[in-house]
Amino acid sequence: MEEEAAERPIGRLVVGIDPGLQAGAIVLLSDTVGVLAGVSWSIRRRKAGNVWVMKQIGVVGTVEVPHLRAAAELFVPDLLHWTRAGPKPRLICEDLFGRGRTLQRLAESAGELIGALRTVTAPNVLRCHASTWRSSVLHLPGRSRSAHCDAAAIKYARSELRLDGALAGCGHAADAACIAAWGLAQTDPSWPPAAR
Repeated sequence: MEEEAAERPIGRLVVGIDPGLQAGAIVLLSDTVGVLAGVSWSIRRRKAGNVWVMKQIGVVGTVEVPHLRAAAELFVPDLLHWTRAGPKPRLICEDLFGRGRTLQRLAESAGELIGALRTVTAPNVLRCHASTWRSSVLHLPGRSRSAHCDAAAIKYARSELRLDGALAGCGHAADAACIAAWGLAQTDPSWPPAAR
């Protein structure tokens, strides 16, 4: 019983989501500085039908699934592992913007992700604009170029949040980690921990 209690997280869990056809989701805990779990995915177009290719922290190789909801459902056991002892994690999702089909695709992917993860997370979703989390976490101006933002997010996620392994160079996983960091800063005033 004591061993089980020692494994349980006592801080606040958040899941940062960078929605899209190429995207990521990362779990952070307020008591630590480091990624607990993560996944990234991208769409692979095929004549027989599109598939989602998923990479996960701690898993060698990739997994192909027929739709994004299935990819998100594969991520649920990781969340359950970290949430069995405490409050449900909070979802933090980047706001959607765009026009026409782009916005429609972003909304569909965000809906599939949030719908699949909501079974194990808190009901409310905290949303933020890209310029907001980039300015707060990465200290970049609101109108920074996309390539510069991606490079800064990867550098921050690797050095400050210890994102490594299969997702170390993935810009969408790094964005999701930064979104989670922004969410922790909004929901837990003591984050990040002083000792790094």
